[in-house]
Amino acid sequence: MSKVLRTAIVDDDPIVVFGMKLMLKQLGLNLETHVWNNGQDALEGLMDLVHKEEPLPDVLFLDLTMPVMDGWDFLEALKKAPMPGKEDIKIYVLSSSINPVDKERALNKKQVADFISKPIKEERLKEILSLVS
Repeated sequence: MSKVLRTAIVDDDPIVVFGMKLMLKQLGLNLETHVWNNGQDALEGLMDLVHKEEPLPDVLFLDLTMPVMDGWDFLEALKKAPMPGKEDIKIYVLSSSINPVDKERALNKKQVADFISKPIKEERLKEILSLVS
C-alpha cells in the first residue's frame, strides 16, 4: 500500500471544493482529504486532529477570501497555535485575487509554499503532490 497523502482544502466556494476533490480523485493517489469552509473551521479541525493524535495534512490549499475567518487571519492564528507538526504542512494559497500585493504578501509568509491563481491546473496539482509523496 502506498503512503497516504493527506490534503486539506480550506475554501467556502462549493464549486472550487468540488473541482479540487474531483481532480484529486482523478490523480488516483492514496489520498485522505479534509475540507473546511473557513479559517476558523480549519483551525479547529487541525486542533481536533492533534487532540486525536491523528496526522496533520501534508498539503493545505488555502483560499484568502472567506467568511468567519479569512486566509490571512488563519495564517496568523496557525502561527500562534500550539500545534506540534504544523511547520511540516505545506500551505498553498489558492486565490482568485489578481492583486500582486496579495501574492507578495502571501509569499512573504514563512508557512506559505506558493501562491496559485484559481483555478489550479491538474498538472500543477500533480507537481505539488509529487513533492510531498
